[in-house]
Amino acid sequence: PDHRAALRLGGARSPILFILFVGIGLAVAVDLLSAAVTGAFLIAPELLNVSAAASGVGAWLVALLFMAVLQPIAEELVFRGMLFPQMRLLVGPWGGLLITALLYALFHALIYPPAYAGVGDFATFWYAFAVPLLHGLILSGTRARTGSTRAAIGMHAAFGLFALLSSPC
Repeated sequence: PDHRAALRLGGARSPILFILFVGIGLAVAVDLLSAAVTGAFLIAPELLNVSAAASGVGAWLVALLFMAVLQPIAEELVFRGMLFPQMRLLVGPWGGLLITALLYALFHALIYPPAYAGVGDFATFWYAFAVPLLHGLILSGTRARTGSTRAAIGMHAAFGLFALLSSPC
């Protein structure tokens, strides 16, 4: 079987640079919404270890590789490449979008549960579950709108890049 075709890794209907630009804008919007809702700007949990370990160029290059390349590729191949099409077949287009986004948010809440400990119950919930849910909705919507997992990877890379650039570390 043609796995590339099944994963929809072909080109998107929109140019990838446009998707990256829109992704940065949406990441800013989610960040501003988060600050309005919680009263705090919190950095991505993946960056907590980078800021604690080192602030050198090597640490930033590893963070860039992880946040803007490896994590977007791995997560999007699983969630938008494999899971999303199956969920759409099982529960329809909107149900597939919502279930995929919920599973993505649950995955992040389980992977990074202690990351926001001590910042308050609501802020912890918001950053550990609601923000990944919003990201999951955007990423699944990108996949649905463009028909391309590669576009979702680009959008996810933009989120990671924004997280790095906005980090105070």
